Amino acid sequence: MSFVPNPRSRSPLLSFLLGFHSALACLLLLPGLVNAGEFRLAPIFQEHMVLQRDQPLLLWGEGAPGEKVAVQLRDQTKVGTVEADGSWQVLMDPEKAGGPLSLEVKQGEKKIVFSDILIGDVWLCSGQSNMEWQVRRSSHAEQTIKEAHDPQIRLYAQPQRANYHPVSNMEDTGGKWVLCSPESVSNFSAVGYFFRQDLRKKLDVPIGLIDASVGATKIQAWMSREAQTILRAPSRLLKELGKTRAFSSRIPLPQRLPTESKSVLFAPSTASSSECISEKCKLKERGRLARLVRKTGETPSLP
Repeated sequence: MSFVPNPRSRSPLLSFLLGFHSALACLLLLPGLVNAGEFRLAPIFQEHMVLQRDQPLLLWGEGAPGEKVAVQLRDQTKVGTVEADGSWQVLMDPEKAGGPLSLEVKQGEKKIVFSDILIGDVWLCSGQSNMEWQVRRSSHAEQTIKEAHDPQIRLYAQPQRANYHPVSNMEDTGGKWVLCSPESVSNFSAVGYFFRQDLRKKLDVPIGLIDASVGATKIQAWMSREAQTILRAPSRLLKELGKTRAFSSRIPLPQRLPTESKSVLFAPSTASSSECISEKCKLKERGRLARLVRKTGETPSLP
C-alpha cells in the first residue's frame, strides 16, 4: 500500500522549496533543449569573410540529425547530411578569386544567407609581440590609418583568451570579419597589415588576414601535446601539458580553418623551444624581420 501525500497538507516552506527546485531544474535543462538540433554554421563563417581560392572549401556546422543540408555558392550546390551527433560538413569545389558573393545554406525550411563574401587568399598571422604590435604604434601610423580604405582586404582579429582545453570548432569566441578601414586597421597587427601590401600588388586578389597573436607566449603554448611529444619536449613541459595548462589565443576552430589557408605568417620574439634546433634560426630571422617591419613600415621578403 502506497501513501500519496495530500498537497494541501504541505507546509508553505516545503511547497516553496519543491517549486524552487523544479524551476531550477527546468532552467538547467533549458539551454540543452534550446540548442538541441539548432541549425547553424560554425562562428568563423560570417558576412565579409574571405574564402581561399583554388582550394576545396569546407563548411560545417550543426543541425537536426538526419536532415539534409544544402550549400550554394556561385553556380554550385552541394548537399550533406547531419550526423547523429548533430554535426554536418559540406565540401565545395574550388573557386576562382572574385566577389562579392552570397553564401546560402539551407536545412529544410530554415535558411542562412551571408553576403559580401570574397574569394581570394587567406593568411593566418600568429606569434608573439612582434605580430601583436598594432598599426597605430608603428611608424607613420597616422598616415597609414588614414589611407586604410580597401574593400578587397578583410580582417579577422581573434580576441585574446586563455584556454585550458582545446576550443570547440563551434564555440563563438567573439572574432569578427570586418572590412579594411581606419577603424579596423588601427589595432590590427602591423606585420600582417604591411605584409598585405606586397600581396595586393603582386597578386591583385582579395586578401583575408586572421590575427591570432599573444605577446610573450612561448611556441609550446600554440602546439598540441602530440606535437610536443614528436619534438621531444622536456618531460616537465609535457607534464604541464598533460594538465592542459597551456595559454592559447586560438581562433574559434583550432583543429581546422574554413579552407586550407594560403599560408601562415608567424613572428615570435625568440625561438622558445631548445628542442626545435632545426627551426631556431628560421624563427629568429623571422622575428628580426618582424621587428624591421614594426620600425620602418616596409615589408621585406620573408624566408
